[in-house]
Amino acid sequence: MGGGPVTLSSALGGIPLATTLLPVVGQFQTGNTTSYPPSSLDQSVMAATQTLPADTTITNFRFLYTNSVPAFTLNPPQITVELYSGFPGFPATPVAGAICSVFLFSPVPVGQVASCSVPTNASLTEGSTVYLVATSTTNESTTLSGFIATALTTD
Repeated sequence: MGGGPVTLSSALGGIPLATTLLPVVGQFQTGNTTSYPPSSLDQSVMAATQTLPADTTITNFRFLYTNSVPAFTLNPPQITVELYSGFPGFPATPVAGAICSVFLFSPVPVGQVASCSVPTNASLTEGSTVYLVATSTTNESTTLSGFIATALTTD
């Protein structure tokens, strides 16, 4: 389980701008925000990256988002959390099947909650680096602030 506060923004046309990176295990006490797509050399990526101690198969991927600042959007924002993996010294890439998305109601009030859960069969190798990337997209320029809690079920 992992999580932390998030600040997510998107530009007109649904292009992610600011994204938050989260650890797979553990929680950040402050937002770990960077531009999208994250660079493997970004301090936010380095802060969220963890190394797998053994071969791991992820069987379920889920997250819960709780909004903390009202957002007055005309279109429902979509929040996506995706698992990234790589090897030390190389850029991480999205893990196939380890992605989950939700739509929020518009406008987005304080306390709105959305959750997502998907089964997956993602096999990761011992020594792989992993972190989570949270993004938001809408058809308009908007920023969302809240908290994301994540959970991965492993076999």
